[in-house]
Amino acid sequence: MTRSFLILPLVASLCITIPAFTHAAPTASQNRKFPDIASKAEILKEDDRKWILGVYGEDFDYKSTNIFTKNLPIHTRISNFDIPPRLDDKGKPLERYSNTKIRYVLDDEGKNIGVAKGYLSNHEMDKWEAHAEVKALQATAKSQFEFDYGKKYGWPVANNFMPVIVMNYVEGVDIVDSEQYQNALGKEKRKMEERYIKLLRDEVYYYVKKKGILHADFHSGNVRVTFDEKAKIKKVRLIDWGYPGVFTVNKGVSKKDFEEWFRERFAYCNRQE
Repeated sequence: MTRSFLILPLVASLCITIPAFTHAAPTASQNRKFPDIASKAEILKEDDRKWILGVYGEDFDYKSTNIFTKNLPIHTRISNFDIPPRLDDKGKPLERYSNTKIRYVLDDEGKNIGVAKGYLSNHEMDKWEAHAEVKALQATAKSQFEFDYGKKYGWPVANNFMPVIVMNYVEGVDIVDSEQYQNALGKEKRKMEERYIKLLRDEVYYYVKKKGILHADFHSGNVRVTFDEKAKIKKVRLIDWGYPGVFTVNKGVSKKDFEEWFRERFAYCNRQE
C-alpha cells in the first residue's frame, strides 16, 4: 500500500509516496569477505559518498566472537510474559523479512513494551546480520537496558535455539498514519512536514557526529513520531538499525556535505512508486 506524503521545503517540492517497511534489494558483491552481503556502493548507488566508509559491522568477526551464547528464557528480562505473535488483520503471524520474524512484547495490560526480532536460519548471512545489528544497537542505545540478545528455544523455529534480539518498544507512530498529520491541511501540514524533516535530519546527524554511524534507511516506517497536546511534533526516533540501512562514516564530515546528502537520500527513501 502506498500513501502520498507531500514534502515541500527540503526536497524541491517533490510529491512522494512513502512505502512502509521496504528495502531496495541490493546486488550481492563477489569480491567481499561475505559474498552474500552487498557493498555500500551497491546499496547506496548514487547516494554513496567518500565519507561513508562501509556497511556497519562488515568487519565484525562473528565466528570467533559469538555473542549469541546465553539462552533467553521463555520469560525475557524485558517482559514478564512470553513473546506473543504479531498478527495481521486476518489473525495470521506477520513476517517482516523473509529471513526474520518480528513479534511485539506485551505487558499484562496488553501494552507494547518491546519488540523481538528472531532469525529463521543459521545461514551465515543471517548470523552476520544479527551480530551487526546488536553491534549497532550497543553503539546507539541510550541505556544498557534498551535491548537484550541471546538464543531462544522454540522461536522463531520450533525445537531449536535461534538468535533473538529483544528491544524496547519505541513510542510514537509513522507520521503518515498519525491523526495529526491526516487532519492537518494547507499551511499547517506544510509546517508539520518542515518540522518533521528538520528533526529527522538532526536525529540522523546526531549519530553521525557522536557515534560515527549513519542510518540511511529513513522511510517513514523506520521513524517514530510523537506529538504534544497541540498536535505539534515533539520528537522523532529512528528504529531498525540492521543491514542494509546502516553504515560507518567519517565523524569529520561537514554539516554542509551531510545536509546535501540528506536531502537527496530523503527523497529516495520516500520516493514515489
